[in-house]
Amino acid sequence: MAATLFVKSEGDNYIRVATTLPTALGSELGGPAFDSISAGKPYYGKAPVLGIPCVTGYEPIKDPLGAIIGVYSVGYKE
Repeated sequence: MAATLFVKSEGDNYIRVATTLPTALGSELGGPAFDSISAGKPYYGKAPVLGIPCVTGYEPIKDPLGAIIGVYSVGYKE
C-alpha cells in the first residue's frame, strides 16, 4: 500500500511532495489519473506508479473557491 500527496505547481503539473515511496519524491502525476484530476474529477482504477501496475484512488484537493491545489492518492500493487 502506498499513499501520496501532490501539490499543484506552475501550469497544470502536480508534484509529489510527500509519499510512502521515497524514491518517487519530486515526480509528477501522469496517466489516466492526471487526465481525470485535470477535469476536476477523482480517479479510481488501474494506473502505473513508477512503472508498476497498481489499483489506485486519486482525489483532488480544492481551495475554498473550488480551485484544485493538490491531490491525495492511495494505491496497491495489482
